[in-house]
Amino acid sequence: SPDGDTFLTKYYDTTDYTTTYYQIRNVANGEVESEIALDDSSASEPRYIDNDKILFTPSRGKVAVYSISEGRLDEINVGEAISYDVSYSANGKYLLYYSTSEYNVFEIDSMDLVYHGESHEGGYFDDAVVTDDGTTMYYIDPYNATLSKFDMVNGVKEEGLLTDYRINRIALSNDGTKIALACNDVKLRIYDTESLELLDERDFFIMKGGNSSLMKFSEDDTNIYLQG
Repeated sequence: SPDGDTFLTKYYDTTDYTTTYYQIRNVANGEVESEIALDDSSASEPRYIDNDKILFTPSRGKVAVYSISEGRLDEINVGEAISYDVSYSANGKYLLYYSTSEYNVFEIDSMDLVYHGESHEGGYFDDAVVTDDGTTMYYIDPYNATLSKFDMVNGVKEEGLLTDYRINRIALSNDGTKIALACNDVKLRIYDTESLELLDERDFFIMKGGNSSLMKFSEDDTNIYLQG
């Protein structure tokens, strides 16, 4: 939690993997303060909204907010797609909840839906990130694995921004000036988002669509945390 008083753990019942269990524990003594059971949430990326509320992102068209003090889980129906992926803006203020058929952007503090549309308007995508103001999406085109950009305010997309390499994963810096690309030729490349100038290149491989992988800029944007 932001104040450091509680933390969240996740576990499964080995006889029923369709349900995921989350425990909110007290940091001081490790005791369980509350427990939540959610279906279809094994790949959920829960986030504390504040010290009392936690955001959950099950995969089948619902997002949910749990209040620790009230012990209440409020679900928001989003869509009918079978599977959704999740991306948070670097500043943690926006949630991009998307599938092959639609995209949804939530302002996390209020959980207001600020942008919604059919995925074909912004292009189909394998991996997507949203900017810190919640208005722009960068994504990987699944057909040719190149980088594209979608301005959700004006409905304008720019396809094939970078086409020299097949891309597996992407990540935006906190200030939005750099984008990291994990490429299929075992290279990590950092580009300037405005000029698309190559800023740095290193050997590193991250698998396409790997739930166990990580690519995230540090808060000051001077380092990138990587797990391949």
